[in-house]
Amino acid sequence: MVGAFQKVNRGLLKRERGFITLLARRLEAQNLKMVLRALHQGWPPGFSQTWLFPLSSLSALDFRQLLELPDIPTLVHHLSPSLWGEPLSRALPRYLQEHRLFPLEMSLDLWVFAWWRRNLRLLGRGDRKVAARLLDQYADVLNILWSYRFREIFQLPGEEIYHYLLEGGLCRQPDFRRALAFAKNIEELASRLPRRPYGALLLDLSPAHLESRLWQWWLSVLARVLRQPPFQIGLPMSYLWVKEMEVQNILALFTGKELQETPERLSIRLRLLTA
Repeated sequence: MVGAFQKVNRGLLKRERGFITLLARRLEAQNLKMVLRALHQGWPPGFSQTWLFPLSSLSALDFRQLLELPDIPTLVHHLSPSLWGEPLSRALPRYLQEHRLFPLEMSLDLWVFAWWRRNLRLLGRGDRKVAARLLDQYADVLNILWSYRFREIFQLPGEEIYHYLLEGGLCRQPDFRRALAFAKNIEELASRLPRRPYGALLLDLSPAHLESRLWQWWLSVLARVLRQPPFQIGLPMSYLWVKEMEVQNILALFTGKELQETPERLSIRLRLLTA
């Protein structure tokens, strides 16, 4: 992924390069999640650092140094002068109360997306419109997936799910945000979302295939952008998202092999890269 960001940036002008570099904040957030998990579980730094993205060219943070810190409150204090201080400090009280990483990790995800939205102003009018549309569609996919996971796996109440959804796409409208947060199942959600594209995507869909269906649709969106004329911000954004899906597939394959999953179960975990 780091190589993909560097490759893309070499062909961009300063303004577009600045925005694409901001998208790498997601990789920083992923590394911080690994640091959080390592400190929470007490994993040895040497073991944990093998799971980090090598971000020396994209980040000022020394993640190996962060792994040497004694605990999560110390980490949050250490990062307080950085841009990561705000989301981590906001979620720290809940972590201390519940001793769960979920509030910290979600605070990072929500902050990264809000950061992307705020910095659309770096782009020209045409590119800003293209980038905003892609971010909204990406937010819709994640919000539909998250709302299902939060309800079915974490057993969160609708009031809490409402506050853990990204501020983008359909969720900028309170009615749709409530629909995602309070729908009891996929069938009810499908009936309350716009038929195109999401209602039709979710129609008669089993929970086991929700993730693969949504990622397949998202890939078709990216494929359409990649077929458009060059010299617009959607091209590098889509390329990087496709590369991220490739990385996620590789990780899913390794994880599935470690867990000795059947090919059928593993195929559900993969984000099929055909569109």
